Amino acid sequence: MDLLPASALPSQGCNTGSNPVELLVYSTRSAPVRPFSLVFPIRDLFLQMTPELRKRAAARAFLLVDFEFTNLEWWTAVRQFPEKQFRGTAWRNSFPRRSAIPLTRAALMLAWQVTRMDAESACVLLGITEEVANIIESLQLTELDRIADRRHRHLEPRWADRPAMWRLMLSAALAPNPAAMKRIDAYGLQLLTVNLTRATTGERPTDVSHSRVSPHRET
Repeated sequence: MDLLPASALPSQGCNTGSNPVELLVYSTRSAPVRPFSLVFPIRDLFLQMTPELRKRAAARAFLLVDFEFTNLEWWTAVRQFPEKQFRGTAWRNSFPRRSAIPLTRAALMLAWQVTRMDAESACVLLGITEEVANIIESLQLTELDRIADRRHRHLEPRWADRPAMWRLMLSAALAPNPAAMKRIDAYGLQLLTVNLTRATTGERPTDVSHSRVSPHRET
């Protein structure tokens, strides 16, 4: 499969509104704001992230946010009932609205564009199932804007419940060897492929700590 260039992903942005790493670092450093639950186990690493390191950590070959991309039932309901509010399903540590809406819109626009260009690559790079990709591809741009505005609380960091994966990514960003980031890209893409397979077959999601793939160089 020919992968799309990482520069096509909105995670490449270096400002708070387009980079989830920036938002997580901001949450860590803002005392009046309660940090994301993802941040607590790896707070020390987030505090070390300089602007350059944040940019390096965000420059991944896969999308660093998720927007119900494996939840076919949710997307089917959103398409059929665009004005209906769905209670109790949004991520409880949602990004601030002023940042979440543009980041959600960027992720949806990317999914809409990339699925039309190369659906096979899009499913892996975005962590999106084929059925959900078909729904997003069928939507009008005005519908994507409305979804971003009304459903932005469903946007969450990729692997929001797996701090171990984020620890690996941030540690690789701190490493002087550029090969560390390449291994993280390979590792993340493998995990996304496994998770998509399990989402399609109805199996439980992959636990990073028990995955058979590894970002480390074999000895």
